[in-house]
Amino acid sequence: MIFHDSQPGTIEDHPAAIEASMRASLSALDQACRDADTLITLRGKLRFTKSGPQFIDGVVRRDFSIEARTREWIQVRDPMSDLLGNAAVGQNCGVEAVWPRHYPVRFLSGNAALVNIEEVFVYFPYALELEDKASDAVFGFEFVDVSESIIEAVHVPCMQAAFAEQDWRKSVDLLLARRTEAIYLYSILHEISHGVGPWRVIPSCDENLRLSAAQLAIMGELAADLDAACRAANFPEVGLLIFMNRIFWYARRGFADDNRRGKLNADNDAWGGAWLWERSVAHGLVSTKGARLILDVARLPAFYESCRREVTELGQTLLAAGTGQRGMLDAWMRKGVPGAQDQFIYPESLCRLFQKCSNVPEHIPRVI
Repeated sequence: MIFHDSQPGTIEDHPAAIEASMRASLSALDQACRDADTLITLRGKLRFTKSGPQFIDGVVRRDFSIEARTREWIQVRDPMSDLLGNAAVGQNCGVEAVWPRHYPVRFLSGNAALVNIEEVFVYFPYALELEDKASDAVFGFEFVDVSESIIEAVHVPCMQAAFAEQDWRKSVDLLLARRTEAIYLYSILHEISHGVGPWRVIPSCDENLRLSAAQLAIMGELAADLDAACRAANFPEVGLLIFMNRIFWYARRGFADDNRRGKLNADNDAWGGAWLWERSVAHGLVSTKGARLILDVARLPAFYESCRREVTELGQTLLAAGTGQRGMLDAWMRKGVPGAQDQFIYPESLCRLFQKCSNVPEHIPRVI
C-alpha cells in the first residue's frame, strides 16, 4: 500500500486530494487484511504513538501461525467467552467485547525507520492522520519482532541483574516458553480493555470525564493494562509481561539521562509503571532477599485485581463528583508516585532497582 509521501507544501496546497489518497490507501490496506493477504507493503508517512510521524518503506508479513497458536492456547486454558468477559462485568457499558482486528506481523524488509523502530504497534486510521472512530473501521498491526527484542535485550537481563537467581530463572522460563503468544494475547486484551469502564477510550472517552489530555492518556493506558491482566488471570505469562513492560521498558526509559525523573513526566506509560511498582512493593508482590529481589508470580492475579479495583473506583468517583476532577486526580497521582517542584520523581526503591540494571540498555539493539 503506498501512502502519500507528504512532500513539503503539498498538504497545504491540496488537502482534499491528499485526504482522498490517504482514504484510498486505507481502504486498500483494510481490504488486504480482510482478504488474508500475508504480505503487506507499507510506503509513506505513518504516525506512531511514541515517536510521531515516520517515513516508512518496507514489507511486513501477517503471521497467521501466531494467531492460530494463540487461539489454541486460549482454548486449552480459558474458553474464549470467559476470556472476553473476564473483569468486564458491570463496566462494559453495554458494549460487547469482541476479538479486535489487530494482527501480529513480522518484518520482512524495510528502511531504517521501520526495522529499527521501537514502537510495538501501529493502528489505523490514526497512523494516516485520519479520523474514524467506528469500531469496524479500526485495525492495527502488532510488531512482534520489536516486543521479542525488548524481552530478550531488556527484560531478561534486568531480571537477571536485580532478582534472586532462582526467582529470575523461574520467571524468565515462564515468559520465554510462550513469549510470542503472550505478546499477541496481551495486545488483544489491551485493545478490548480500552472499551470498558470509566477510563474507556473506544469508541470514545466518557464525555463526563473533564480531565486534561495528559491525564486521560495516562489513566486510559494504565486502566487498560490492569483490565487486560485481570482478564488473563489464567495466563501468568501475560501478567508477567505487563509487569516487565511497565517497569523495565516504560518507567526505566530515560533513567540513564535523568536518574530522578526519567520520562515520568513525558511518557504516558512511564508514570503508570512507577505507580505499579509502588503498589507491587506495598502489596508484597515484590520483596527483598538480601541484596536481591523476589517476585511472587503466584500473587499476580490478586495484585492486579486490587489495582484494577482501585483505578476503576477512582474513575467512578471522579464521574460522580462532576467538578474538580483534575485536582482530585492530581492529588491521587501525587499520593501514588512522589513529586518535587510539580514534577513526578522516581520512588527510592525504583531508583535502586534501576541502578542494579545500569549495564542493561534502555533501547533494543539496532538492526541496521
